[in-house]
Amino acid sequence: MRRSLAAAAFALGLGAAGLAHAADGYVDKAGWQVSPTAASPGNCSARLPGPQVDIILMVNKSGKLVLTAGHADWNRLDQNFASKLAVDGGPEATVTGDSIGPLFMALVSDDLFQRLRGARAIDWTLPTGQYHIAVAGLGAAFDETIACERAG
Repeated sequence: MRRSLAAAAFALGLGAAGLAHAADGYVDKAGWQVSPTAASPGNCSARLPGPQVDIILMVNKSGKLVLTAGHADWNRLDQNFASKLAVDGGPEATVTGDSIGPLFMALVSDDLFQRLRGARAIDWTLPTGQYHIAVAGLGAAFDETIACERAG
């Protein structure tokens, strides 16, 4: 998870050197930016910039979705967190993960992932507040992230 934290920080453009995604990435109609992470060749992520929070998708070594919320103004110490996430106004699911600096990262269960694939919006209650986030195209962005990983 540590490597994923660093990769996500760089994908957000929040790393120490301010690195952003590589220029040869893919951007879909919903605004997802899928590309290799410049600071970590071979790893890919999908980023959806938002007005309140950015969402980043990554693939762990088991092929599972790591869902990340980030904001440049957040400054958290490295710690675990528990939160609630609801898909398209449905029932809340509890997700746990790690936070570091401007990022909250959670490994998504298979059941929740199936609901997220076609989601239009999520409501995610994090230690920094409650956020309503438009995530249309998440499933396709995750698929593109996997394809990017395989190409790397």
